[in-house]
Amino acid sequence: YAQELHLSDLSGKVSSDAVLHLLKEIHRKQNYPCSNGKGKCPLWLRLEHNGISDVDGLLEKAQSLGISVTLVDKADLGRVRPGGKGKDSKDPNTAIHLVMFRPQERRRGKGHAHHEEHEDSTDGYSRPTSPPDYFKGQEEEDDAYKEKKGGKGKDAKFGKTAPTAKPLTA
Repeated sequence: YAQELHLSDLSGKVSSDAVLHLLKEIHRKQNYPCSNGKGKCPLWLRLEHNGISDVDGLLEKAQSLGISVTLVDKADLGRVRPGGKGKDSKDPNTAIHLVMFRPQERRRGKGHAHHEEHEDSTDGYSRPTSPPDYFKGQEEEDDAYKEKKGGKGKDAKFGKTAPTAKPLTA
């Protein structure tokens, strides 16, 4: 089973109900805590910066439904890591660590790997002037890989034409 699930900065609308539904499904499947070869570890679930309201109310509701979930804040990160024992070593049955869950303000135009021009808006956030081109330079990388593998457009091992990446459209 997956030991980590990162769903931070989704840029869409993530509701408290959607998060609660996810937590219920994880709980219903009873796969966590899972074995990591050394013992049991909770799912390391990151959902910060999604604009989720009433984090404490959501946590209380999940726990009232019997879901074994614990918040892991920044101060805890020095001693609690993914794939390790639960935050509270007295409770080895913690199923889910909600990591850095309290910071829910959305980050717009910050902390992303792509660089793009931004325009300022009246609410103080910057927004991209055009959508990012995630596949920029991909063709050059594909061609270099094909050349390295022994032939333009052919997979050297099987003699088939190698697939090319197609950009996603919104």
